[in-house]
Amino acid sequence: MMNLTHWRLLIAITETGNISKAAERVGITQSGASQAISSLEETLGVQLLVRTRGRVLLTSAGERVIRHAKTMVAEFEAIKRLGKEAGPANMNRVQLASSPTVCTILVPPLLGALKRTHPDVRVVLLEGNENDIASWLKDDKVDAGIVVNPPHDSGAVILCRSSWVAALPQSHPVALSDLTGGIDICALIREPFVVATSCCAINRENALHSSTLSPEDVRATVRDWHTALALAENGLGVTLVPAIAVPNWISNLRIVPLSSPIPCEFGIVPSAMGSRSCAVHALLDHVRATKVE
Repeated sequence: MMNLTHWRLLIAITETGNISKAAERVGITQSGASQAISSLEETLGVQLLVRTRGRVLLTSAGERVIRHAKTMVAEFEAIKRLGKEAGPANMNRVQLASSPTVCTILVPPLLGALKRTHPDVRVVLLEGNENDIASWLKDDKVDAGIVVNPPHDSGAVILCRSSWVAALPQSHPVALSDLTGGIDICALIREPFVVATSCCAINRENALHSSTLSPEDVRATVRDWHTALALAENGLGVTLVPAIAVPNWISNLRIVPLSSPIPCEFGIVPSAMGSRSCAVHALLDHVRATKVE
């Protein structure tokens, strides 16, 4: 008779090259391991292992068998994970990834409203930068993530719409000029610049139209829009942020729209795993039913 312990043992032997070490790894005695391998070989009708002086090696038949054994054990572990994820403890849980700035701006009102409409859904926040969020979504480490300007084919539901604005110190010569029609981004990037890469560095390039249109004098590169605004407020340079990221406490900055507006969207993107979650669908349905600004 064959069972998963046999296959785990065979895999452990190929990884350690030693039956006693493999037996210890899977939690059986060395004699039990030897009997299990003999039983496995007898059932299959082929020799799987050959014992040399220093190491136990796979035969050619064993090489072919082990590939399927690894796949089988991996699939079984995946089934166990699915069962755990679908269990009562996690059925209503959503792991939501976001940048620190977005967590401050958009997440609190979102969760407050969600609690009223879907009190059983529990959201667990995970903060990270744009690379973290992309990686977590790709690897199914989170159920969903808040992304700036998500791709059209990502399954995103738009949470909020904004536009990029310039933030200049009140004493800056450009800030003292007539900016009734907004500011030309070409003029902005010639000034000392504080680059904020919060949520997605790529979107900073989008806001600058192309990667060839970059700030000429970068004084600081930070991950958080609020940090960029604080540095600009203290005269380090000008910066570019979404309008929604400008807090009420800013007093020593002049916030100016771009003369050629550039939109900025925040969307909730589900991972492949999250797209199968009832709790994630509840979150996305709630966002769809909410008026987008």
